[in-house]
Amino acid sequence: MRQNFGDEAKKAFEGGRIAQAEQLLLKALAIHPTEPLYNLLARLLWLENRQSEFEKLCNSLLTDPVFCFCGVELLRQVEQYDQALNALAALPTDHRQNIRFFLNAAWIYIQLGDGQRAHQCALPAFEAQNSEASADAYVSSLIMMGDFEKAEQILAALMADEAHQGRWMAYQLHVDRILYPEKDGDYKGLIKVLNLQERHPRLYESGFSAALRDAVEEIYRFKNHPLDQSLTGGQQTAANLVNAEAPVLRQYLKMVSREVKEYCSLSGGKNKFFNGNSFDHISIKECWSVTLYGGHHRPHFHPEGVVSGTYYLTVPGGAEKGTIYFGVPPFSTAVVPTPLFEYEPEEGSLILFPSYFWHGTRKSAAGERRQTLPFDAA
Repeated sequence: MRQNFGDEAKKAFEGGRIAQAEQLLLKALAIHPTEPLYNLLARLLWLENRQSEFEKLCNSLLTDPVFCFCGVELLRQVEQYDQALNALAALPTDHRQNIRFFLNAAWIYIQLGDGQRAHQCALPAFEAQNSEASADAYVSSLIMMGDFEKAEQILAALMADEAHQGRWMAYQLHVDRILYPEKDGDYKGLIKVLNLQERHPRLYESGFSAALRDAVEEIYRFKNHPLDQSLTGGQQTAANLVNAEAPVLRQYLKMVSREVKEYCSLSGGKNKFFNGNSFDHISIKECWSVTLYGGHHRPHFHPEGVVSGTYYLTVPGGAEKGTIYFGVPPFSTAVVPTPLFEYEPEEGSLILFPSYFWHGTRKSAAGERRQTLPFDAA
């Protein structure tokens, strides 16, 4: 059986074995270069803060007719928008008819806040291919342009298909907030803040918080924030902590799993706000840790989850605690709503909410640690 260096590289990367992952990636690329392999290598270089090597990889991909769009997307992910637009403009004519050309241009203009140009690029992509990626860009551009009725019409058709419903519900939330503001109260009622120190006093009296901090600290491996994530000014763990072996992390997962199940039992009568998703067999599928040092999260949602949560392990002591807010998308919109809900975190607190809710954070205090343990349940 032929050795699969790509799969082994991914396992090594997620396990924090960076040198081994890089060696395996280079072997895999030498045998059969693919876009996922180049993306993983780019992630590794970026997370290791090897800036010059990352830029060299991007430039080499841009000159490769097979992988040029991969290079453009990497530039977009690190917010080098002018360079990405210049790279698109320099592509051969046949590449400029490719749907990825229009989608990359659309997302660059979305991130730059130019709704009109975003719409001009997203519309032909959506008309050519009704995919998740093209629909995502097209609906975003409609909301930016203020065409909420058209966006609602497109979303209704998209949500008729069970696939990717969480993504479309995120956009529907924003449309609802503009067209039907009376729904805000119902949406807000789905956000729950719990003080776990009060709910589980015996556990915390046994030194649970300190042990959990120590266990989490051991799993950080990288020097930079992840590519194409909401996070800036901090770090994020790579491995899924659902598979963690540390006893204190197992305790944490057991505790928050119970809280998720209770949240679901109390939310059962509001099932329409979860698009009919069943809570019968819900469990935590993904868990990770984020540490901010004066950074923040741009608004985002979790398309793979049904219920999401954030546990506050460490919170800055000053005024800038990194307040979390809900209900505001990451791109500029024709009508800008006020946040649906805001919460200034406290250590030992857990906030639960539907995974499709847009949520971001205010900037946390520079030089102070803000550490969380988020998760998605489905």
